[in-house]
Amino acid sequence: MKSIVVAMSGGVDSSVAAYLLKEEGYQVIGVSFQLFDESWLGERSFRHCCADFERAINVCERLGIPFAIKNLSEKFYKLIIEPFVKSYLSGFTPNPCVFCNPLIKMEALEEVVKEAGADLYSTGHYARVVQKDGKYFIAKAIDAEKDQSYFLYRLTQKHLRRLVLPLGTRMKLDIKKLARTVFPEIDFPFESQEICFVPDNYKDFLKNKFNVKESSGEIVDKEGNVVGIHKGIAFYTVGQRKGLGISAGKPLYVIKIEPKHNRIVVGEKEDLFPHGIELKELSFPANDILSERLDCLVKARYRMQPVKAEVRIINHDRARVKFIEPCAFPAPGQSVVFYDGEVVIGGGVIKKWL
Repeated sequence: MKSIVVAMSGGVDSSVAAYLLKEEGYQVIGVSFQLFDESWLGERSFRHCCADFERAINVCERLGIPFAIKNLSEKFYKLIIEPFVKSYLSGFTPNPCVFCNPLIKMEALEEVVKEAGADLYSTGHYARVVQKDGKYFIAKAIDAEKDQSYFLYRLTQKHLRRLVLPLGTRMKLDIKKLARTVFPEIDFPFESQEICFVPDNYKDFLKNKFNVKESSGEIVDKEGNVVGIHKGIAFYTVGQRKGLGISAGKPLYVIKIEPKHNRIVVGEKEDLFPHGIELKELSFPANDILSERLDCLVKARYRMQPVKAEVRIINHDRARVKFIEPCAFPAPGQSVVFYDGEVVIGGGVIKKWL
C-alpha cells in the first residue's frame, strides 16, 4: 500500500481529496501548514494562514488518519509576504499564490514525505498531472470554472513526479455533494479568498501591517499633462478605474505606474490592450525551454479566457509575448502562463508593456 501526504486546509476540497485517496487504497497522512507566527494568529481579522486547524483535525479524525501541523511562518514571511509588499511599493501587482505553491507548500510536502517515509503527496487543487515524453506537466482541470492550473505553472519535475491531484477529473458541484455525504457533521465554509493573508483588501493590509503611508504624486495623461493627484503608487494597479479622483468627462484607467517618477499614467479603455509584453522570471515545468518561439495560448490573469499569442524566448529568464488576440490590462507583476491545448508548458512574470 502506497502512503500519501495530503495538505489539509480544513476546506471542502482538501478534505474530499483525502477521503478519495483513502477510498482508492492509499495510506493517507494529513498535514496543515502554519504560515503566520503567533502575533498574526492572535488577530481575529486574519485567517489562520490558509487553514482552519480545528476543522482539519475533525476531518482527519473522521477519516481515521494521522494529522500534523508544520510551522512555515518564518519562511512564508521571507519568501512570500516581504516580496508581496515590495512589489506594490515598486509599482507591480503581485500574485503570491503562484510562488507560494512551489516555494512553500510543495517544498514542505517534499519534507513531510521524507520525514514520514511516504511515497507521494497531494493537494485539493483543481488541475491534473499528465505525462508526455517521459516528463510531467500540469494540465487543466475537467471543471473549467474551477481550473487552477494557472497557479501551478511554476512547479518543477521534482514536484510533479510525486504530486497527485484527485480533484482534477471531478466537478466542484460533485465534490460539494460528496462532502455533505461523507462529512455531514462538519460545516464547511464558503469559497476561500484568493490571497490568504489579506483579510479585506491589500491597501489596508499594507497600511495596517507594514505602515505604508499615503504619499502624493502626479497622475498624468499619455501626453504628460497633470490631471490629478494620487495617494501613493502602492495603492494603485494597472487597469484600475475607480478611486482615481479624476473628473474628466470620460472613464480613465491606470495604464502605467512609474515608481522612478512617483507618477501614475492614465488613459482610455483602448489603451489597456498592449500589443506585447516582456516577461521575467521564466519557469518551464519540463526544466528546459521547448523552443525559442512558441505559438500558443496564454493567460495573463487567472480568470481570463486564454488568448492566442506568439512567445519569443530571449534567454533563460526573459521572453517577449506578442498578442495575436486582444488581451486587456495584463498588469506588471502578474503571471503569464503558456498553454499547449490543455497542458501548461511554461510561464513568467510580467515586467513591462512593449
